[in-house]
Amino acid sequence: MIEGNYDRLLKSVARGFFGGPRTVGLLFRPKEAIEGLSSRHLLKRLFLRIVSHLPNVRIVTILPFDIEPAFAKLASGWIYDPQMWDLTLLERPIAPNSDLFLRVKETANGRPVVVSLGAQNTGKGFDYFTKIWCDSSIIRSRFLFVAAGQVASKSKTLAGEFQSNGGCLLDRHLEPFELFSLYEIANLVWSCYSPTYDQASGIYGRALQLGRPVAVREGSYLARLSQQLNHEVVPIRFEDTAYATQALLSASSLVSAPSPTVIAPQAYELRRRSLSGLRNAFGIEE
Repeated sequence: MIEGNYDRLLKSVARGFFGGPRTVGLLFRPKEAIEGLSSRHLLKRLFLRIVSHLPNVRIVTILPFDIEPAFAKLASGWIYDPQMWDLTLLERPIAPNSDLFLRVKETANGRPVVVSLGAQNTGKGFDYFTKIWCDSSIIRSRFLFVAAGQVASKSKTLAGEFQSNGGCLLDRHLEPFELFSLYEIANLVWSCYSPTYDQASGIYGRALQLGRPVAVREGSYLARLSQQLNHEVVPIRFEDTAYATQALLSASSLVSAPSPTVIAPQAYELRRRSLSGLRNAFGIEE
């Protein structure tokens, strides 16, 4: 991963000048380098434009160039986020049943379940998620919102309001089997993130692999990616609770019970294409 490891990248690039191996770096957050105006983002943009064109270096984004052609100015190639196909590498089937699954199912009492998973903070849309729930009695009567993951300190007050209004909150780290339990029961997975968090997402990736519809921000990279992959989404305008309420109430797919959690066949194709992209980056003939 390039972000956070620039020193290691530079050392590896330097070795490459003296006969060392090819350097391949994964670029997680290309948008800030494309659109950012701060001195840090401008330096990142300049750095990537130079490094990605060096003969023994390959910079690879984890989102396809099709959804943002400007990626090609910063990178040599692309793959799909590994969290969109990593479950295909499991040696045994996912067994998601847990006490948490039964508890949420009982609390839902037949209502469709919308789950927000992982870190709960403003960037991941947690504050917006809680406002939709707290501001609409219709939403509370028709759905169950579940937020599961550690809540950021700045969002603790909203988390309390969410819980006092009947939302299901698990403010702690989730074990993998608990996470899959929530995917199992989810009718919709929340990936409607802030414009400041416009990038690939493991929560989205696992939802895609497990065939779960996803709430995404209109115009986001995830919305474009879903359209490209023909994955079912509920597009939502960020910070527009009235629009979000109507979008959820109008989503006909949310009235049906979720299907069993199995790995979608599409994930195997994403793995094939991604591994091919990585072999190409490393100069390995197929």
